Amino acid sequence: FPLIPGLHELKWEYNKDKAVENGLDAAFVDYIEFPSIQYTTSDAGPDASINECQNFACLGAASYYDSLRWTTTGSGIFLSILRRHIPNIPPSQADKAAGWVTLILTVFGPSVNEIAIDSMNLVIVPRPTAYAGPDAGICAGEAFHVALASAANYQSLSWSTLGQGVFNDRASVLPVYSPGAADSIAGKVHLVLSTYSNNTEGCGMAKDTLELTIYSLPVIPLEEKV
Repeated sequence: FPLIPGLHELKWEYNKDKAVENGLDAAFVDYIEFPSIQYTTSDAGPDASINECQNFACLGAASYYDSLRWTTTGSGIFLSILRRHIPNIPPSQADKAAGWVTLILTVFGPSVNEIAIDSMNLVIVPRPTAYAGPDAGICAGEAFHVALASAANYQSLSWSTLGQGVFNDRASVLPVYSPGAADSIAGKVHLVLSTYSNNTEGCGMAKDTLELTIYSLPVIPLEEKV
């Protein structure tokens, strides 16, 4: 059975009884190894994903080795830190354009031919974009049909307002906004489009705002007939 590092006392004991007094009435201790067999191992960690603006902290592990080396199929450069099996790597522009890279951990053991290799795939998610469209205007009593908004590289999106109106579908890129009474009194309202990637850390979210002006209807005075 394996032993954890530390000081241990091992004892093999055989108690003779009177049932048998001939033949192999004995105990044998055989095949004991000190220390137990050790193997060079490499574990690059599980596959992962990051936003394109983030560095990736490698989750590698290695055992029974003299040295190790990280390499990448891309062109990013590993940043050296104290614990060499978990360095950081910022993706290069080429890595971002490709959308993924493979990171390889090569571990070199005490003997010449003792090498262990493992790899993991890193997906690089492009940052989401949001464009609410140009500022616009409507007359009081009208609904505003968002027609020129756009979004890309997002997992979800949401429209919000700093006024009191309502959207017919907040999760649509091109919703319809019906201004509230307070919006019409104020004469303008801001509409905000927000987009989100799977990972909202760093650059995983984008926002854009348009200003909607609400024009009062003209009032034509009627002349009193005499």
